[in-house]
Amino acid sequence: MIVSWLGKLIGIDAEYFFKNSFWVSFRSGVGMVAGFFLGIVFARVAPKETYGQYVFVFSAMYMVAFLAVPKFDFAVSQAVAKGFDQSLFQSTKISLIGSLLASICMWVLAARYFYLGDPNLGYGLLIAGIFFPLLFGLKAYDHFLMGKKRFDLSAQFSAIASILTAIGLIIGLLVHMSLPGLLFVYFFINAGLNVVYFFRVKRLVRNKKQDPDVVGYGLYLTALAVVAIVVTKLGSVLLNHYDGAAVLATYSVAIIMPKAVQDLMQNFIDVAKIKVADKNRKELVNVCKRHGAKWVLLGIGACTALWIGLPILIPLIYSDKYNDAILYSQVASLALIFFPFSTFLGNLILLEKKRKIIALTHFFPSVPNIVLLPVFIARFGIWGAIGVNLFSWVYMTPFYWWAFWREKDL
Repeated sequence: MIVSWLGKLIGIDAEYFFKNSFWVSFRSGVGMVAGFFLGIVFARVAPKETYGQYVFVFSAMYMVAFLAVPKFDFAVSQAVAKGFDQSLFQSTKISLIGSLLASICMWVLAARYFYLGDPNLGYGLLIAGIFFPLLFGLKAYDHFLMGKKRFDLSAQFSAIASILTAIGLIIGLLVHMSLPGLLFVYFFINAGLNVVYFFRVKRLVRNKKQDPDVVGYGLYLTALAVVAIVVTKLGSVLLNHYDGAAVLATYSVAIIMPKAVQDLMQNFIDVAKIKVADKNRKELVNVCKRHGAKWVLLGIGACTALWIGLPILIPLIYSDKYNDAILYSQVASLALIFFPFSTFLGNLILLEKKRKIIALTHFFPSVPNIVLLPVFIARFGIWGAIGVNLFSWVYMTPFYWWAFWREKDL
């Protein structure tokens, strides 16, 4: 009764959102709690340089992750929502092949650091290359679950991975494992679970219907997003290059909480996206009119709460060692004002498959960023990275607004 009344009050399908948002909230909540305890131990046991190198390895991995066709996420979810269960296998085959190429890239980078006399990073990158296909090549199972609206199973899988990863890394830190040892623990746990999860989800396939568009659309979206994927981690790589691992550690702590809130919001947006995945243009316009302002208010509220809470949370979780990250983190959190509404609009644009406009939505923020980041980070360090990211959200919001309300493609 209360749920139905609340849904009528704010104009949403409250029963759908409460049921499925519970699971995405559970998923994010467990991840945050696990990250909280891991952060406490990491900050107090490991030097800044070790944490910075740990972040660098993951940044390098994500910069070549486009080879695993990560944009199958949207294409698979939409295809499965329409009843094309075989899209799980169509996409996984391509992702595994691309992941093997990414592994080679990681091994080449590892060779560079061995040559430079840094065996810690060399072995860390070597291990990353070995596990890359199992980490990135099997991820279609999660998008399959989203398309099936099995947010419960997706959340449970993610929660188990978060808990086991935190336990493994905390033990590794307490026994003073080296960087390669810590990375091996992370990769072994998550790659192993991906294999188990994939074969568990495989049993949920109910038909042999293949989507003739899923591979092409996933490749298309990934091709458009290559620059965006690289830009996402370019700041971390450049900070490590110009200012060293300790500065990268400060920057990483500064963006952790704004990024965690973004991920939580993204989970809610994913729930909303699947709800409207089969709607036509007229229905999507009505969705935007009815719910757009709610996403704006959500962003403002999240930014305000984080701005107030960060001076307490960062010293509590990461110790006084990272107090220099507080102001950086507060400024980075301003992007949350724009994130929910812009991302919501971006997903509506993807649902309409207006390919030329979709291309613009990928290149318009990414190309300026890939030019500006090297310049501003070299000159201003962390402030350069945070400033460029915030600026991109400011100018992309009106662009997404224009792109959605344009009825026809270019």
